[in-house]
Amino acid sequence: MNNILAHFVTAHLDAQLKGDSTMLAYLQVTPNGKDGVYAMDRDGKPLRTHTYWKGFKRGTAAGLTMERETSRRP
Repeated sequence: MNNILAHFVTAHLDAQLKGDSTMLAYLQVTPNGKDGVYAMDRDGKPLRTHTYWKGFKRGTAAGLTMERETSRRP
């Protein structure tokens, strides 16, 4: 669980503190990991149908869910 937490915290901090907008792709994931589609070409590049969690190997996001806070506090 520590590695998973580090993955998302690093992406968030890089995006927010360093202004690296490419890291947002690591946070924009299918809410339920098992619903993601792993589809890569022979060179390891994602196909158009690839919706698996960025940075996760095939099958490693199964059983994980991404929950987001829907309300904003002032």
